[in-house]
Amino acid sequence: MLAAGSARLVLETPLDPDSVGAEALKRHGSALSVIAFRVADAADAVRSIVARGGRAVSAPRRYGGGAASVRLADIAPPGPGLVTPPVDPRGARLWP
Repeated sequence: MLAAGSARLVLETPLDPDSVGAEALKRHGSALSVIAFRVADAADAVRSIVARGGRAVSAPRRYGGGAASVRLADIAPPGPGLVTPPVDPRGARLWP
């Protein structure tokens, strides 16, 4: 992990050459994969992004419990072709 002010960058390398991550790396090369923001209300943030032309890929969901829990939602920027859903090695899409 690299720190840049309050931002944290996590560098990832696929451990399995047949994994979804390895296939994405082969097809697209190195790229920024995920950007995370701390917001007060994840559902409200998703609604705001969708109102500005973004696409909700998944509804906000909770991971963990108590003080260690987080709510995550997957969103895509406006415009065609900017986000490619990951595909497992058998060709099945992993999310809509």
